Amino acid sequence: MRRNPYRIGLAILATIAALPCLGFCAVGALHAQEDPEQAAAWTTIYVGLDLALLALIIWLWTRALRPTPPPSGCPACGYDLSRLRTGSCPECGQPVRP
Repeated sequence: MRRNPYRIGLAILATIAALPCLGFCAVGALHAQEDPEQAAAWTTIYVGLDLALLALIIWLWTRALRPTPPPSGCPACGYDLSRLRTGSCPECGQPVRP
């Protein structure tokens, strides 16, 4: 199985676009100094934005690095089904059309 270069390129672009935004925690700390009454709320918002962006980057990279099954492969596990005689994958049991 091979990796999809389109997905890898998309993950690289998304990472490059999101990296400048990962400093939201520092912005939240500066904003909290200006408004001490709501310091915890601003810091929580900016930390949440950082974690959401980081989760998005990790999800994109896990999708990008996942191998693409061959056209005759099982969609669940990638097992070669070109000589399949039954209606399910012998490797994982996924129902497939022979």
